[in-house]
Amino acid sequence: MVDYRKLVRENIYFQTEQGSLSPQDLWKLSVPKLRNIGRSLYAEIKDYQDEDRLFFELELEDKQLIQKKTKEQALLTLKFEVVKDIIKTKIEEQQARVNKAQKKEEIERLTALLHEKQNEELAAKPASELRDMIAALQNET
Repeated sequence: MVDYRKLVRENIYFQTEQGSLSPQDLWKLSVPKLRNIGRSLYAEIKDYQDEDRLFFELELEDKQLIQKKTKEQALLTLKFEVVKDIIKTKIEEQQARVNKAQKKEEIERLTALLHEKQNEELAAKPASELRDMIAALQNET
């Protein structure tokens, strides 16, 4: 599970087509919109990785710049992991709803079949036994 505490504690927002969104706001978005945000974050992470390679190839010694980029890259990675976690959770919840609906439908189908079987069994009884059953029920009230 992803640790959301840093994002929430530091009041960090996600820059999206819809504007600045908090981690809580992300839960209101659809999976396709979340995937777009995830793709953007992934592209930014890749850009940082490409820049890192360039810095090391050029043997730049600007430690402050490298530390700043490392912090930014860590924050981007955390944001990316949060978006991935929200997408995964939303998909799991949707699948659980589908499974629950399918199970309910199957129970209803089996219950209907059971009623049919019970009616068939009842219909197969002789008329005298049905009369006795009716009389017994009438005597109970």
